Amino acid sequence: MTKKIFFLVASLFLIATSAHAKDLVRLGRGAVINEGETVDHVVVIGGDLDVKGIVKDDTVIIGGNLNVASTGQVLGDTVVVLGKINKEFGSIVSENVVELSAGKWFHKKGWILPFAGVCAIPAAGMIGLAGLIAVSGFFALFLLIAILFMNRVGNVSFYAQKHFWKSLLAGLISLLLVVPATLFLIVSIIGLPLVPLLFILISAATLFGFTAMSQLIGLKFFSAIKKPNKPMVVEVIAGFIIIGLIAFIPIIGWSIKFIIWLTGLGGAIATKFGTSKA
Repeated sequence: MTKKIFFLVASLFLIATSAHAKDLVRLGRGAVINEGETVDHVVVIGGDLDVKGIVKDDTVIIGGNLNVASTGQVLGDTVVVLGKINKEFGSIVSENVVELSAGKWFHKKGWILPFAGVCAIPAAGMIGLAGLIAVSGFFALFLLIAILFMNRVGNVSFYAQKHFWKSLLAGLISLLLVVPATLFLIVSIIGLPLVPLLFILISAATLFGFTAMSQLIGLKFFSAIKKPNKPMVVEVIAGFIIIGLIAFIPIIGWSIKFIIWLTGLGGAIATKFGTSKA
């Protein structure tokens, strides 16, 4: 668990390498798992993943292809978004696979392409390249948290659903206490070294809570369309997209997103990062 926490903290600073020797993360470039090599979790955004060795747990690829050689094995849950899975004869890929290929969706649903084109123009202007990179980075972190701390994310999500007002209040109180707590630590001098730790904890709680809320919203979405029991990473992806779209609602969009953020923050703090159940 200590190694995983170190891995998460390193990810907070967008280091595109894994802090755990058996976890693999790549942002903006591809990755190769060579024959005889074994890794646990893999997240690749903006590149292909070539597997000649073994992936024991979850694999998430966004904007790239999964290429599995004859000697390759992908044994955990597999999610490929805006890409496809290519398997050589003799390769092994788990049956629990979610493949969302842009070509398939555009072919089957002709309305998606014009809609995406209309939305992309204002979105690109509002977000810009730097914003897109930032969004991609946070998206990668949310997926990492969902993969590495699946049970804990579920606990925070369940708590936020069952105790919505408590979670919201806890998040609001935590937000209001950040400034006075920081000032107190600075004034006390002896607590000065704890200021960076405080902000790391708040940042980690924010990311953890937002991941849980994305999962909860994704869970509700798939239940509403009568397609439940999706892998958690898929629920997080769906929830992240829905929350992003909510922000575009005039006047109230950002207010709703702020409430979601506060609720997730409060849920993460109230459950001690999901270590205690509701």
